[in-house]
Amino acid sequence: MKHRSLDEYHRFLDSFAHRFRAARQQRGMLADSLVGVSAVSVRAYEAGKAQPTAVQLGCCALALRISSDWLLGSIGNDAAPQWREYNEDSYLCRDSKRARRGVTLLVGRRLRAARKLNGSRVSQYRLAQQAGISSVHQYEQGHVMPRAFILRCLTRELGVACDWLIGLAPSEPLLRLPFTRAA
Repeated sequence: MKHRSLDEYHRFLDSFAHRFRAARQQRGMLADSLVGVSAVSVRAYEAGKAQPTAVQLGCCALALRISSDWLLGSIGNDAAPQWREYNEDSYLCRDSKRARRGVTLLVGRRLRAARKLNGSRVSQYRLAQQAGISSVHQYEQGHVMPRAFILRCLTRELGVACDWLIGLAPSEPLLRLPFTRAA
């Protein structure tokens, strides 16, 4: 089984930090003005010391009016953010257990749907191997909320948009990204 290297993880954190900081500064927002994300977390993301959960990523994307896929480095380049207009009612950015649980379950359902629709009905084990992670089961069952790096690995492997997976995009149609599966 292949696992993502520590270097790849650190490159991801650096890229995420750069993109997040650039988008926040271009929007002219202060670190403490992102609803659903603390100023401490914002500073940690921008320093490349932490990565957001699926809910925090959704809140950041919603507040910055930017694609979560662009933040993850799945689309576009560093200099050109992919601006989006979201329906704010479609996402829960409240810091509550109920909101986090709802998004965790939604990610699990959509992850399972994308895996089943992905050509040959790839198994959880095979998807985990292909994505270079230890397991997919806990995410599909809604037991664990994936963080940004795991989301990027899974969306790349499945060829779906992170905006769709975390609930920022409508449930239909299944949004596919314009890149090919990682080798």
